[in-house]
Amino acid sequence: MVRDTSGLDNFDVGVTDIPLAADKPPTSLATADYHICGAFVDTLPTHSRVRLPCESARGRYVFVRAKGDGGLAKMIICEMEVYVQSPTELQNAALSNKATEQSSLSPPGVAMRAIDGKMDVAWWLNSCSYTNIEDDPWWRVDLSHLYTVWHVTVTNFRQPVLRDFMIWMSVNDPAVPPNDGTHCGNYSGPPWHVGVSHVTCVQPPVLARYVALIAHGKHTILMLCEIQVFGQLVTCPGVKPAVGEKYKEPTCTSGKKLYKDTCEVSCEFGYNLTSSDGVHKCTENGTWSNNVTCELAKCPPIKKADGEIYNVTCITDTKVYNDTCEVSCERGYNMTGSDTVHKCTENGTWSNNVTCERVSCPPLTPTGGETYRDTSCTSGKKVYNDTCEVSCELGYNLTNSDGVHKCTENGTWSNNVTCELVKCPPITKSEVEIYNITCTTVTKVYNDTCEVSCEVGYNLTNSDGVHKCTENGTWSNNVTCEHLRVRYTRDIVDLTVGLFDWRALRH
Repeated sequence: MVRDTSGLDNFDVGVTDIPLAADKPPTSLATADYHICGAFVDTLPTHSRVRLPCESARGRYVFVRAKGDGGLAKMIICEMEVYVQSPTELQNAALSNKATEQSSLSPPGVAMRAIDGKMDVAWWLNSCSYTNIEDDPWWRVDLSHLYTVWHVTVTNFRQPVLRDFMIWMSVNDPAVPPNDGTHCGNYSGPPWHVGVSHVTCVQPPVLARYVALIAHGKHTILMLCEIQVFGQLVTCPGVKPAVGEKYKEPTCTSGKKLYKDTCEVSCEFGYNLTSSDGVHKCTENGTWSNNVTCELAKCPPIKKADGEIYNVTCITDTKVYNDTCEVSCERGYNMTGSDTVHKCTENGTWSNNVTCERVSCPPLTPTGGETYRDTSCTSGKKVYNDTCEVSCELGYNLTNSDGVHKCTENGTWSNNVTCELVKCPPITKSEVEIYNITCTTVTKVYNDTCEVSCEVGYNLTNSDGVHKCTENGTWSNNVTCEHLRVRYTRDIVDLTVGLFDWRALRH
């Protein structure tokens, strides 16, 4: 809006992003570098105003350009107002807030009256706040929540006039201007009898919860009939899972999801948080503090424990929730459970405690008719690949040369080693020895006996004539029959008459 006192005619208003030097008029810009909001071709009456709408124009620099017939012209502009629109719909954040203060109180002008929504500027009807006469008087308001503030509007009564003031803002602590907080902007202008002062922040928007106004460097009364702080409440969007993530409904400290509000995230069954607490916090820029995500629970690789040997076949390499791995034991090992399948559970562990144990063989016991001595084994467990050496009792011999049993992968012993009774050879008559043989058994095995008797005219060399089969397969006695020899006697005295074997008298 242009307000003129001299009769301005035939001009247009444009907007551009390109700075214009004093010696370069807007006509030096290329057509594509600026946007014409509108033009006025009639004569603007003295002390009048004209409003030119500028829809969808974006820029930082605004110019007014007189359009004449090429001759010299003079342009006098008493006031030019440029109204901008913020990116979003704004609200008066100060309206009816209870937390207000001012540097001093001149009853009944309490600080609360500057945000009561009454725009009639009738201070005598208690619609304005005011301080005592003092140096650097100030006023401030707590907006209760964090806002992005774009501009401040001050409505004031004619006496005393509010000519020059500063706007300060802060996020966490009440701004005590002009020392703390962020400087939004200043107002410096002529005294208006009844008017509205607009202050747009220099670099909008400004994050603020506390807004303060100060007449810095002045010794005056600070009267404020209405202050409007236009901004947008800082909120965070709903907590939503990213693609492929599984959240449960978050638990938040408030449903509005305001600045400093927190939402605790928990994951669906089978998913784990990527951080320890899963807490999102709404930050001052309207985003959540933690990039908390849910990931599928992962199980560790299946490793061979000490003494266990097995092969593992998995359906995927990731080994995440619901993945399965099939375990098979190597040769000589058996499963401890019936199910050979491991399944990755929701807590990142495998479902079955399947292990492989070495095959064990039963104790070595003699079969019918076999007699073992104590066996000597490589271990007391008698498991796969263990060996046991068998020795026979006295009088028994092994059926093979080494007598070693080995525990096989199917839980049986490798060799069918047995002990058999020692056998002695038959007792035969020699050419010189003549005897009869009577044995207890036909087999002539260990401990069997054979009784030897000599023919007539022969005598045994030992008293009993018994052969016994020993543990080493030989007969115990070297029994022989010797020819009976009788010495000749020349003098026969008292010889009894009878029949005698003629051979007895040969000598």
